[in-house]
Amino acid sequence: MRNLILLFSLFLLTGIWTSCSDDDDDTLEVSFAKTAYFLPANEPVKIEVTANSAVAENTVVKFGITGSAVKDEDYTLSAEEFVIPAGGSSASIEVTPKD
Repeated sequence: MRNLILLFSLFLLTGIWTSCSDDDDDTLEVSFAKTAYFLPANEPVKIEVTANSAVAENTVVKFGITGSAVKDEDYTLSAEEFVIPAGGSSASIEVTPKD
């Protein structure tokens, strides 16, 4: 019985030892700098994305816009995608309302 408990403890400790990790995950995470953006009727709004770390090379972040406003009729965009430059961790575009 004692050998069985010792063997079980050994397996348990081995499992715990191998299940722990350092989480050295180099995954790039990109998010908006603010949780919400609002487009006033008379001034442009700057929309910014930020990465969790500096990027090694130029990184393109594509996006889509939905809603009732029509591009080039109701608003214009300064760019069609965010481009985070090499060594940087953020990029922005500007949305300008039209009359």
